[in-house]
Amino acid sequence: MAHVGLVFVGLILSVNALVGLGRIPARSAAVLNLMVGALQIMLPTLILSQAGSDIALVNATWPSYLFGMTYLLVGFNTLFGFDPTALG
Repeated sequence: MAHVGLVFVGLILSVNALVGLGRIPARSAAVLNLMVGALQIMLPTLILSQAGSDIALVNATWPSYLFGMTYLLVGFNTLFGFDPTALG
């Protein structure tokens, strides 16, 4: 279950590449960015809540939060017209 999120990360990276090429409208991809970002926050939280004190599982799960926060930020920036300088 931990690697299911990576499939969605690959999907959204492809969609964002198509947005960059001008093939897909940015506002259409923003909804998918928000869904994948929320998924990348919820799945690791579920895994960590059931992990107990397994430090290896904690170390394997925390990077998903970085992807999740990035995609949530991209989605909100696109939908609401926020300044994207927080992304670098």
